[in-house]
Amino acid sequence: LSLSATPSQTAHTRSPHKSHIMDSLTSEQQERVEQFRLKLAADPDLESNLIKGGEEPLNQRTLQRWLVARKWDLAKAATDLTLHAKWRAEVVPEGRVLESTMPEELAMNKSFLPGLDLNGRPTMV
Repeated sequence: LSLSATPSQTAHTRSPHKSHIMDSLTSEQQERVEQFRLKLAADPDLESNLIKGGEEPLNQRTLQRWLVARKWDLAKAATDLTLHAKWRAEVVPEGRVLESTMPEELAMNKSFLPGLDLNGRPTMV
């Protein structure tokens, strides 16, 4: 871990530990994360859909990320995460789009610009 790296540069390189993540939350936020975990536990397919879609199993960081993105709304976060996991499992069942599923598109050198990255630069697929 470089001392000169910014938090955004190191976010993907360091291993998040539950205590580190939970230490940065208020007690109310920690309680919301735990409520979210319990709410999601009621869906027996959620974890397997995430894994089938190529994502990691649920962890503290993922739970927090989905809650923060939905302004700590448990119902909205649970609905969105469940729909996301189902979509990933159906659309990206191998965890990625395989070249063998689109040989014609690859032969034509197709690409598209789905949007911008966090710094406002166009992204290309």
